[in-house]
Amino acid sequence: MCGIAGIYTITNSSTTEARGKKMVNALYHRGPDDNGVLVLSDKPFVVVGQTRLSIIDLRPEARQPMIDPNTGNVIVFNGEIYNFQEIRKELENNGYRFISRSDTEVILYAYSEWGENCVKKLRGIFAFAIWDKKEKYLFIARDQMGVKPLYYYKMQSGQFFFASEVRALLAVDVPRVISKEGLASFMNYGSVQEPFTMIENVFSLPPAHFMSIKDGKIKFTRYWSPDLANQISNETSQEEVNENITGMLRDSVFSQMVSDVPLGAFLSGGIDSSAIVSLMRQSFPDADLRTFAIVFDQSEYDERIYSRMVSEQNHTRHTELELTGEMVKQYLKDALDSFDQPSMDGLNTWFVSKLVKESGITVALSGVGGDEFFVGYSGFSKALLLEKWKQRMSVIPSFLGTCMERVAFNERLRKVSGLITSPNPSYFGNRRVFTDWQIQGLLNKKYLLPYQDWFIRSYGEICEYSFVDEISRISFFESQSYMLSTLLRDTDQMSMAHSLEVRVPLVDHRIAEYLWQLPEKFKMSSDIPKALLVNAAGQGLPDACVFRKKQGFVFPFDKYFKEELGDELVTFFCSSSSSLFNSKGLHLLWEKYHRGSVSWSRIWMLFVLQYWLLKNRVEL
Repeated sequence: MCGIAGIYTITNSSTTEARGKKMVNALYHRGPDDNGVLVLSDKPFVVVGQTRLSIIDLRPEARQPMIDPNTGNVIVFNGEIYNFQEIRKELENNGYRFISRSDTEVILYAYSEWGENCVKKLRGIFAFAIWDKKEKYLFIARDQMGVKPLYYYKMQSGQFFFASEVRALLAVDVPRVISKEGLASFMNYGSVQEPFTMIENVFSLPPAHFMSIKDGKIKFTRYWSPDLANQISNETSQEEVNENITGMLRDSVFSQMVSDVPLGAFLSGGIDSSAIVSLMRQSFPDADLRTFAIVFDQSEYDERIYSRMVSEQNHTRHTELELTGEMVKQYLKDALDSFDQPSMDGLNTWFVSKLVKESGITVALSGVGGDEFFVGYSGFSKALLLEKWKQRMSVIPSFLGTCMERVAFNERLRKVSGLITSPNPSYFGNRRVFTDWQIQGLLNKKYLLPYQDWFIRSYGEICEYSFVDEISRISFFESQSYMLSTLLRDTDQMSMAHSLEVRVPLVDHRIAEYLWQLPEKFKMSSDIPKALLVNAAGQGLPDACVFRKKQGFVFPFDKYFKEELGDELVTFFCSSSSSLFNSKGLHLLWEKYHRGSVSWSRIWMLFVLQYWLLKNRVEL
């Protein structure tokens, strides 16, 4: 796991190598074990660099940038390839000889053997760039589910920059101008929706895509799409489905426990993280498993009884951190500084990652994706209900919905009004944080954009996919929006802030594809939540953890806002002079929060946004 960066420019510059080094230095937290920068070509002028967090093959032979001695091709790579040993054997049978034991070298030779098609063989989490010396061609790819980030910026002068984080791009020539599209998406969903960022003209390479740069021209190619045509028959037995899913989950967890450094797992006590721990124990019955949890002294947020139960059942060495409001206040600045992109989530991951890393662990497995793929929360039922209402209300003129939105006094009415005014699938209305009317009251007019402009670029393509049923469709939307732009990005940026690699075994493109082909009846159970995942976890998942009330891994923010963080929030919401926000709108939102008609999440996301803009000196 690492940070990568690079520059491609048609015209040489005496400062290009120095800028490459600046970008790599900005990524130091992602890979403190080693770093390197190489000038690869002068026509065009190409520089690549990498910071290394050593996970597989700790020897110098595995360091990057890595050069293919036969072709002169060079790779910088961030991530892990879980099937690299299988690919290595195939390459060895074809005559390749390896110097290291790393997955990096496997990708490099796979490119030599199969060219661009090498990416179709990879199973893992990755973003990498390969410079083809002979063809003078830069090849950049990102994994199928978008677990690992890759950002890029192209100047009109022909200069092209890429990096694992936006902050690395800001370390060089990228103008710090706010993106109206990124801002609009953030205000709608609490995180910047891909492919946008909060910086104008900085974009994310979409998941399952590669980009090629030759002679200054950029081409994008989608190399993987889920196979939705081969739907699984309703006549298939439940036993066969259970067996298939269990096999895929065990294989995913087993392959992701390969590491040359200490490895552990997040364990909240919920079904997802508990299932991962159980599958880890099944994979390695005698291993010394380490698990980690954040606990609270507020009983309504505390899950320690369940995480301890899972730890005992699976014989793990369990470590807890009881987090207090004073601790949150003490580390708040450090945590906020770790946001590469602002988000309403992520603080929980920052603290548990800090705990894990300080305990001597470099790799941790997480249960991210359990809800999104295994139908784990009320969002599915709400989205289904909203879709029915949307069909019934299609005859109502949109102006009536706009009027209704303006007078709506609670979240439910706002979502219903959105069904009338928005042409988009009801799922996206269910996920919205602020409505158009609310955004107009919070932002100054110069920063407003029409809703559809950015939405079509983010989600126009995925809205065209056809699914076996509405449940699979919602799951797919979840994976391409909330999971991609919030959960996975927050997991990456907050764990890598501590030089910790987090692996997500449930976010496997083969598992996702199978589940999207599967009819609803196999995934939904009136008796057991996330039945397929629970079945695969087996005896390592106690019944008490399965049948308890659903509880997300969130902090007691309401308490923090009234006590430890109150002064900072009051200053922002009641005294802000930012040209971005409408001060009256901010003050009204703060009053509504105190009356209990607005969730803490709305307050927190705007506070994080303002902090991020000031920290990164973004032009407004």
